[in-house]
Amino acid sequence: MSVTIDEQLAEYCSVAHSHGRPYLVTEIGMYHYGARWGDPAGIARHDNVLLEAEFAVRALAKGADGVLRWAWLNPGDVDGWWQLVETVDGSDAPVRDPYYGYGTLMRYVGLRPHVLATAVEGSDGAPQTVHAVAVANPDGSRTLLVINDHYNDCASVIIRAAFGDASVVRKIVNDPVRKHHQCEDIAVRAGAIEHADILSPMSLTVYTTSEQT
Repeated sequence: MSVTIDEQLAEYCSVAHSHGRPYLVTEIGMYHYGARWGDPAGIARHDNVLLEAEFAVRALAKGADGVLRWAWLNPGDVDGWWQLVETVDGSDAPVRDPYYGYGTLMRYVGLRPHVLATAVEGSDGAPQTVHAVAVANPDGSRTLLVINDHYNDCASVIIRAAFGDASVVRKIVNDPVRKHHQCEDIAVRAGAIEHADILSPMSLTVYTTSEQT
């Protein structure tokens, strides 16, 4: 993923922006856990959701202007279980890991957000398994998305980010156990937070002033 982002996506973004155009990733879909490996439901695994979320976070941080995931309602009989909502049995029930994983990823980032500078640091600098992007949304809210892609280890980090005029920041976690889990609020002081946190393995953590639920 690092090679793809650093050597390809970053260059494509640069070329598009030099011509005054956005660069959109119009279809993202990972096959690491899918039917090709004998796991037809693998795309619906939390592991795969986190992998795709990481790509989206890192792509936005590198300059991509949008990422579209394929596909919301594919019936699950092509290369694995792509659905976010169960339609095969007619229930329209959420497919647990994809539904809440992508919901947590997408809900707090508005259309045409502005990417902000931020810092997520460990005791020895930024942990290699941690990736983040912060955005200012058109409605005035701000959101920080943080991924820890390590399978076994928690990551102890210090979150430093500007959150404007808000008095508190909400924290939402999606990990192998907690699905779109609302955690404690974090106080904003002088327009920013400096917050010590523990990121669970294979997790997406959202810090946001958005009022979306």
